[in-house]
Amino acid sequence: MIRDMNGGYCITWSFPGAMKRRLTSLTAILSGTYGQMLVSEPAIWKDNKMKADKLRILHALAALLLAPPAALHAEATKSVRLVLPAGQGPVVGNVARVFARQIQDRCEAKVITTGDAPLTVELAIAPGIGAEGFRIEDRPGGGVRIVGIDFFPKYLLETGVPGRLGLLNFPEISMFGMNPWGGYGANPAPAHFEKLWGRIKHMAAGGAPYSEGVYEDLNKAIYAQFYWDPGRKAEETVREYAAFEFSPDVAANIVEVVRIFERNHHRNAIGADAVKAFELIARADATLRPAARSAWRWRIVYLRALIDKELFERKGKLEGEPLKSAFGELTRIYHAENAHSMPIKPPQMK
Repeated sequence: MIRDMNGGYCITWSFPGAMKRRLTSLTAILSGTYGQMLVSEPAIWKDNKMKADKLRILHALAALLLAPPAALHAEATKSVRLVLPAGQGPVVGNVARVFARQIQDRCEAKVITTGDAPLTVELAIAPGIGAEGFRIEDRPGGGVRIVGIDFFPKYLLETGVPGRLGLLNFPEISMFGMNPWGGYGANPAPAHFEKLWGRIKHMAAGGAPYSEGVYEDLNKAIYAQFYWDPGRKAEETVREYAAFEFSPDVAANIVEVVRIFERNHHRNAIGADAVKAFELIARADATLRPAARSAWRWRIVYLRALIDKELFERKGKLEGEPLKSAFGELTRIYHAENAHSMPIKPPQMK
């Protein structure tokens, strides 16, 4: 798939033999997303590396353009499947958001995270490729694999904040690993956040989580408690949140459900334990007071459990009345009926 940055189109080029493999390794770059990522993430990619990569891109593109015209075949690309690594941090989540925005804003191709598509782009994290490093390679089974390393700025971790001032934390709690973000209900990730917090808590002096909506309400509480007590365990906050907002009687079950939610965070990796999570939620729902049962904080948790169970049982397909009803309720909770784009509203089923 090649996206013309100026003309705004997406096409898939088919090549025989070695030429096809050469194009596959270039696909993500030429789609514009990788170039946009290099430009828009200066804290992640160094200027000298960016310049070198742009030169390599130009050389590779020139080689492709010299291929005999008879060897090429082009057709419209309707969808691109994006595969994200399990347990990725906010940097990867941000790159995924840039990818989806660049594709969907400039061509008709739709970015999906489940199901099949003519092109698959996989984002991966791997140690040992060097600080601030990356590589692009063919993906087993077809498509492109972009491998990088996720981290806090190296300078900050090694030297601390200039002037020995307190660090103000700005964590991404909204858009990581799901598209549309918030489209499936609550997105708690206490283990992920505790791991990230543990790397900087000795130098942090509070912060302001980046929020896109009410669906990450529990994540806000987790970080608020980190700021209040740097040694606070995230699961302790989950338990206290559940006891206060729902009922002390269901707090232990909610802790277990949130663990399952986090394991199933990525839409292409929902496991069989999604069924168990819904059973726990349904059991809790039957015991709650009417006010707690109808509150939006409970509904986004309940609906996440329902949606995950349905997606697991339907092998990721968006079909059936339970899913349609759940997405419709989430849309109303978010007041997103007139939202202008898919990334900020739940999936819409006809």
